[in-house]
Amino acid sequence: MQAKLLRVLQERVIVRVGDNHEINVDVRVVIATNKNLRSLVTKGKFREDLFYRLNVFPIHMPPLRERGGDVPLLIEHFIDKFRSRTGKPITSCSADAMRILMAYCWPGNVRELENTIEHAFVLCRTGEIQVPDLPYELRVVAVREGICAEKVAALGEQTFHPTPVRAKGSRLTVTREALQDALAQHDGNKAATARALGISKVGLWKKMKRMGMM
Repeated sequence: MQAKLLRVLQERVIVRVGDNHEINVDVRVVIATNKNLRSLVTKGKFREDLFYRLNVFPIHMPPLRERGGDVPLLIEHFIDKFRSRTGKPITSCSADAMRILMAYCWPGNVRELENTIEHAFVLCRTGEIQVPDLPYELRVVAVREGICAEKVAALGEQTFHPTPVRAKGSRLTVTREALQDALAQHDGNKAATARALGISKVGLWKKMKRMGMM
């Protein structure tokens, strides 16, 4: 595929599947990647000639965790988007919910933030997104980092089961309810559930087996 793409960029022609006639194309190509292409070229996993053909005008986009000032603007944008789509009269986030959203590291970048706001729209029953409307993993982070910890923990057992922070050399206690909640929040994805709970996938499997959940 790299060779075929290079030919299109170099010669500006394509050949349709099942055809043997070349067709001239006049297009502008914008490439996005989250990989280090220079490193892949060094490892022989990406063609050097294709890299230099694509690397005409590179634009580096820092991850969302390095652009904290963009988070409120993006939240406002996504609230407008989902309000228009769902018809719900949600216009803002509470101060506590915003503190959690601002402090989170967003490993999934903008797409994760968008999914978080969509998640909140499903649960929110007022005009303002509250802490209980946020995904489980963000509330776990809030407890661990001491962000609105009392208010998050005060939500009660029915809405949130905080996972205790593991002290060095100690075992992490995860209740059956917390495990069920985490699995539900991640649609049964065991790898994501294990990350949210701060345990290994093997540890998660053992806990599920011991609790009769497998």
